[in-house]
Amino acid sequence: MSSPEDLLEGEPPIIDPYEVLGLERTAPADKIKTAYRKAALKHHPDKVPVTERDEAHQKFQSIALAYAILSDPARRKRYDDTGSTSESIVDTDGFSWSDYYREQYKDAVSDDAIDKFAKIYKGSDEEKDDLLMAYEKFEGDMNAIYETVMLSDVLVDDERFRAIIDEAIASKDVPAFKKYTKESKKSREARIKAAKDEGNEAEEYAKELGVHDKLFGSKKTGSAKASKGKKDSEADLLALIQGNQKSRQQAQNSFLDSIAAKYAPPPKKGGKGKKRVADDDEPSEEAFQAAAAKLKKGRNVGRSYLAFFKLGSGSIHAGSSKDAMTREESRVYYPQYCFHLSRTIDQWCPLRIVDIHELHASDAHRAQGIFFLSNHPIAWVRIAGVVVAVDYYYGRFVYTIDDSSGQCIDCALEMPSRPAPDAAAKGQNTNLTVENGAAALVPVPPGPPQSEYDVGMVVIIKGSVQVFRDQKQLKIHKIQIVRSTEQEVQFWNKIRDFRNQFLARPWELSSEDLRQCRADYLKEERRQARKQGKESTSNGKSTHRHGNGYQGRQDGQRQRTHK
Repeated sequence: MSSPEDLLEGEPPIIDPYEVLGLERTAPADKIKTAYRKAALKHHPDKVPVTERDEAHQKFQSIALAYAILSDPARRKRYDDTGSTSESIVDTDGFSWSDYYREQYKDAVSDDAIDKFAKIYKGSDEEKDDLLMAYEKFEGDMNAIYETVMLSDVLVDDERFRAIIDEAIASKDVPAFKKYTKESKKSREARIKAAKDEGNEAEEYAKELGVHDKLFGSKKTGSAKASKGKKDSEADLLALIQGNQKSRQQAQNSFLDSIAAKYAPPPKKGGKGKKRVADDDEPSEEAFQAAAAKLKKGRNVGRSYLAFFKLGSGSIHAGSSKDAMTREESRVYYPQYCFHLSRTIDQWCPLRIVDIHELHASDAHRAQGIFFLSNHPIAWVRIAGVVVAVDYYYGRFVYTIDDSSGQCIDCALEMPSRPAPDAAAKGQNTNLTVENGAAALVPVPPGPPQSEYDVGMVVIIKGSVQVFRDQKQLKIHKIQIVRSTEQEVQFWNKIRDFRNQFLARPWELSSEDLRQCRADYLKEERRQARKQGKESTSNGKSTHRHGNGYQGRQDGQRQRTHK
């Protein structure tokens, strides 16, 4: 089993910190801190069963690294500029990843940390959203809801939770599931009784361990003893949890042993064991091959299928994700409300020019400036190459760039509009013309402005992809001159790393991710409807409901991030 120290022996994980903490790229500092506390409490290795601890260690490492980057303005800016976690935590500011991780691992589940988070989380809109999301996910099953919503307590929160759910049902924000509306009084009482019994059992076991006063408080406890109890409470609580796990495991083993004794056939007595004969106990080779072929044939029948969008059409097709990714005509395209989970949509993707010419998109996505490489959504790109031509058309420079990948691309840079020429302006070049016997001074139209980027220069360009006369080109957002060969080599290394990390395999989402994205999308739709309904009521007129409120927010976020 891995430990926190084992994980520190290698490099920090490669992650998207915004994705790990479930944040938008414009999230303020307070939301970052709240999201971290929530994720750390949920996934801390000391809060999960022993069998899940290895996975929890890795998950918590990603959470701690995400917070290390986003909580520090300088590190966050480095990540936003480079898209690299390793470059974001360079130790120029004295930052030690290993020391930071140890500190976060220790403090994430301290009493103070939990109390501070509870004060912010309990009764907040975030808790309400989590409750309603769990309600929809489990279709009103309150037992599952209490297991999912953090810091929830049946004995304390039941009436409050039900008031929130009832209000949401009345306002049509969530469906009225039968598991909730038809739940019997007996079922509710059983859940409350189970919670009370569990609490009593914990107190009794704490008394046996001699830590009852530390965990549950005592009127006789002095300030010094209370302080010591607070320091030791984590170890005592861990001992209590491990003791309960051990007793449950012993009870389970005892139960299984009794079942085996009752139903298992008794062992044969006398004589030495006889070597098992393959012909008696195993199928023949022919029978084995036939069974394997039958199993292989039938395996596709029960395969889990994923809905995906076929490029260029709004229809939904079904197919396995593996088959879809290997067939050009059946790529898996996730709905646009899933794009925020992509590692390529909200960063400057370092690409070769030949890669940009391979980008494809439907008309609807192209209108939004979104293209696809395989099934990865891409809106912003970076290229490096030599300027081989410079032209000026209609107020913009067009630079033709060659990066030796096999193709060139035109990159357009919009120039600020210039005032119209004025013949009376001082120093203005004019021509003398005579028309109908009258002489007049006519200003000479100015020539094209001088470009600071000339043929032969090596440049790095950040831009968005667009199509002009059926040819892909870049709209330049930023252009800089490459001053050294080393800088150019570093950029090509970034292209290689980006391809290996993201583009070498298709973008795949789990069924759980898809359900979560859809739930978030529908929730945002309902919020937009409620908001517009309130506005129409206050203004005394009806307001048209837009069906893409959630996506509009995502698009606005992407524009704000990169401009």
